[in-house]
Amino acid sequence: MRGYALLRSVCPGGRACGRLWIWSWRGRPAPTRLMIGYVGRTVARERAVEMAEEIRAEMVANVWKVVASAGDTVSEGDTLVILESMKMEIPVVSESDGVVQELAVNEGDVVQDGDLIAVIG
Repeated sequence: MRGYALLRSVCPGGRACGRLWIWSWRGRPAPTRLMIGYVGRTVARERAVEMAEEIRAEMVANVWKVVASAGDTVSEGDTLVILESMKMEIPVVSESDGVVQELAVNEGDVVQDGDLIAVIG
């Protein structure tokens, strides 16, 4: 059976005050109540994940220069790392404002397509 769940509402403090709609494979909603303690933890975890932005390599390249470091405050468009591929310099920029939580590369490293470069939170 395939389907998905959608939380309709959450009260301040993370307590459930709405319903969880579970869609059946036929597409008909079936409302179900949740245990309050579990909803609060789940919502808090999802919000924390939404706030962190992973910056990943889009191609195979050498890490030519590391511009930012962990703990730096960055704005959207700030350069974090400069990659080098086929004698071209490719700046890797932050896509949102935040703090560099993790820098996963060092100068001289080789990154593959999809490798983690940094985490902005």
